[in-house]
Amino acid sequence: MTPPPVLTEIETKGLVVIDSKPQGATIYLNDKRQGAFGKTPWQGSLESKPVRLILEQKGWKPEERAISPRSDKLIDVYIALSEEHYLGWVEIVSNVPGADVFIDRKEIGAIGRTPFTGHLKPGKHTIFVERFGYDPVRRDIDVAPGTATQHNFDMKAAAKGWVAINGRGISGGRLIIDEKFACAVPCRTEVAPGKHEILVEKSGMEDYESDLEVPQGVETNIEVKMSPRPPRTRAITTAVVAALLIGGGAYVGHLSEQNKDSINSDINRGALVDNNDPRFLRGKVEAIGADVLYGVGAIVAVTAVFSFFSHGPESTGVADSKKVSLAPTMGSDGGGLSLWGRF
Repeated sequence: MTPPPVLTEIETKGLVVIDSKPQGATIYLNDKRQGAFGKTPWQGSLESKPVRLILEQKGWKPEERAISPRSDKLIDVYIALSEEHYLGWVEIVSNVPGADVFIDRKEIGAIGRTPFTGHLKPGKHTIFVERFGYDPVRRDIDVAPGTATQHNFDMKAAAKGWVAINGRGISGGRLIIDEKFACAVPCRTEVAPGKHEILVEKSGMEDYESDLEVPQGVETNIEVKMSPRPPRTRAITTAVVAALLIGGGAYVGHLSEQNKDSINSDINRGALVDNNDPRFLRGKVEAIGADVLYGVGAIVAVTAVFSFFSHGPESTGVADSKKVSLAPTMGSDGGGLSLWGRF
């Protein structure tokens, strides 16, 4: 009997209407880093899951509202914004759209991307604007209450190159560039243009080494495949056996010397010693045994040393470079410059 077909789950959405006073407020969903979603009045469908609405308008206090769209009901949201006379309104734009914007503290993360708009408390603030491939820009501004200001940031292409290391199983390793620690892999790091010695190392793995020429404005990505290093257990066991054999040879050799000393002592005392004395045969056997143990121990020791320094297959890497560059862009809000890569 043929089993019934399995129907795929259909994603449901809920109808939402968003309006504000005054109209024309910018709508963000959950996080301003994602960019503006739309402007009021707005109506449409949203996924059936909790979402946080953020409304902003120049000269008005921002407002937030949490909603949970559902497929079986209409959600009508109306938010009356309050006039803002205390905070200052800032607009941060750059010649490179989409640059990360940090205010005062970079460790808390970017609060949005250019072009960015929002309210700030009156007083002095530090603005950081950053994007990969460009030199970061920092500027101190003074925000006055009830004012609206625009701040333009001119970003310049960085006179550097970049090295990025990734690959399966490399986590926990280290990237060494020119014999200096660069970062814990997987990672990306800046380097001066020119030739560099690249080393990726990880415990229990064979090292990956390469000489790399990094041009200015180019990111070189290296996909590293690390090879396991042979375990040292066998080498250690072999070394222990070699030590036991050499130690046994030393002990048996010592017994042979004791027999020799005993015979010489008797001769010096005038005692009669003939060739039938069992100590002659015993000492000879012990001397031969000591030589054999020494020889075998030496061979085993050489094998142990070889095992300690043996290697598995070499770790490999595949390099791929892309050039970071500026290109003009045009959009509904005007022109600008954007980042592009050549692969």
